[in-house]
Amino acid sequence: MTQKVFFSYAQQDKHLVEPTLKKLSQAGISELEITSETDDPVQLAQAGENLRTMILDHVKSASQVVVLWSEHAANSQYVQYELGLADALDKPIIVVKTNRSAPQLPSNLAETAFLELDNVVS
Repeated sequence: MTQKVFFSYAQQDKHLVEPTLKKLSQAGISELEITSETDDPVQLAQAGENLRTMILDHVKSASQVVVLWSEHAANSQYVQYELGLADALDKPIIVVKTNRSAPQLPSNLAETAFLELDNVVS
């Protein structure tokens, strides 16, 4: 069974996406052991398409949302939008902090389980 995953991250953290997915798989996170389709609406957006509408469609169709939480993510309007959508749509959210200095999670995610993966980039 293929599981569709929406991976939310700040563009400044794009270089951490693949290493993070690899570390999650190595850590035995069962939700990600299944072959996953990771969406990047910014890359998928066609000229003239509304990016927010495209993000909404992708979050709706995902079975879960993984957010790469960092200082950049905390300050990204799109990451905040994606997390708000996932929360409103009752999507399972996996928060990945790549280091201990990552900022505090938004209050609506305070009870969400999270993973800390130090040294994501090997």
